[in-house]
Amino acid sequence: MKTTLLILTLMGALVHIAAMPPKAHADETQSTAQSTTLRIDDMSTPACPALVEAAVANVPGVESVKASLDTKTAIVYYDASQSGPKDFMQAIRKDVGFHSEIQQ
Repeated sequence: MKTTLLILTLMGALVHIAAMPPKAHADETQSTAQSTTLRIDDMSTPACPALVEAAVANVPGVESVKASLDTKTAIVYYDASQSGPKDFMQAIRKDVGFHSEIQQ
């Protein structure tokens, strides 16, 4: 009896979740969302992108960051009302010791 009640409760929860509207993406709801690509030539090992990502992720307003060793770049999505490229470059220099610049 308890198992049947538990199953019915879980099924009801799943139906409720399935009926919920999808969440809007951050770029659809925030008009201040921007992106920038930073060139980071100092990255040389597989650990470097994770270090860069961790440093930039701690900057206020950063929504996401993805660094690539192959291209030696980091793409940052952020709220421009809270931070900007200079903040990301300072964080990379301070936390990782790498020079970075805005990729044109």
